[in-house]
Amino acid sequence: MTPAFLRVVVAPDGLSAWLEGGLGRPAEPAELKDLLAKLIRQAGVVSGLRAEAIKEAFRRLAQGEALARHVIALGRPPQPGQDGRVQYHVTLGQRLVGRVFESGHMDFRDRGELPVAKEGQKLATLIEPRTGQPGLSVGGKPIEPAKPAKATLKAGKNTSREGQDVVARKEGLIVEVQPGRLAVLDLLKLPEVGFESGNVSFPGLVSADGGVREGFKVKAEALVAGTLENNAEVEVEESVRVKTGIMGARVQAGASVSAQLVRKSQISAQGDVIIGSEVVDSTIVAGGRVRLTSPGGRIVGSRIEALLGVETTNLISSPRSPTHIVLGKAKPGGGEALKVEPGRAGLTVRGEAQAGLTIEGLKSRLILERPESSFTAREMKRVDPKTGLERWVMAILDVSGSRPKDSPGRGAAGAGPA
Repeated sequence: MTPAFLRVVVAPDGLSAWLEGGLGRPAEPAELKDLLAKLIRQAGVVSGLRAEAIKEAFRRLAQGEALARHVIALGRPPQPGQDGRVQYHVTLGQRLVGRVFESGHMDFRDRGELPVAKEGQKLATLIEPRTGQPGLSVGGKPIEPAKPAKATLKAGKNTSREGQDVVARKEGLIVEVQPGRLAVLDLLKLPEVGFESGNVSFPGLVSADGGVREGFKVKAEALVAGTLENNAEVEVEESVRVKTGIMGARVQAGASVSAQLVRKSQISAQGDVIIGSEVVDSTIVAGGRVRLTSPGGRIVGSRIEALLGVETTNLISSPRSPTHIVLGKAKPGGGEALKVEPGRAGLTVRGEAQAGLTIEGLKSRLILERPESSFTAREMKRVDPKTGLERWVMAILDVSGSRPKDSPGRGAAGAGPA
């Protein structure tokens, strides 16, 4: 007897082995026993053999039945470890940008209390990764668990690392200036930045409920303000949160910017720009994403450069006031241009985009010739059926980004002007 139609298969991960096939005829117990032992031995299965499963296979094969993936051995899978993590003992300063719900909408009224540390307060603890337990293959070889990831915890301004903890060295506002890097900033509270305060330069957080008045300047690590008026100038190392509108101001931020609305303004941020209702006649350059959170959010006659993408409900463009969306490249702060690979950044429109809108990527550009509703725009590589040559196009997909829609405009290969 030869095992021409019967074999033992070991799974690629080594955690199971099974019999498949048959002999095509009844078999004597003695020869079948020898055959099964030989096949198991040849497959190298030495661990996790299931006696009842082998007994059942023996019975069925002896009667001339065929088997389909009849499992006869199970290994022991490795037990995963635990990734390292940072255990925070405080609420972080990211609450400055507002409360974002699961729907993606932001409540600009729900700010919570500013997180203030006391001198000597423990802010966070680094939890080291825990190694898992190795498993065992059906071939008797150990299966090592995946290596757990390490977490990072560093001390920033006015904090120190003490063992596995980061501790505040003075009283002030707690912020996470980078993932895993905590700092404590000084806090300056003013009724407003205006004639009484003059221009403000402060190495910490400036809080001005009354806003920054027309023509005044703020230079700080972070800013919370009621409004930014015409010709106000703001330069911060971290985030800017404006409770109402940015109205004709210039803003430069090393992290995120948030406001309810933006009109006739220039915003440059290394991180995300999150706006509630509208952006009108403005320029926004973001090293992250630009998101309009209101169900009626709209971008009107503006230029938006977003490294990681744009999300809005409506896009309004006209010959006198065109809207231009640039995806996958940005130059926040006037420094070196940032780029991601083509196709990574997308434009998501929940409502409607008007004709005349320009959508530009790293390698292609599209101008809408007719209105388009509920779509995602993203650069994709296409093959010309006539020439077989590859080229990049700005594709219009359904809002989920999974299926193409009819092209609503004219496109051009090669990136347009920055």
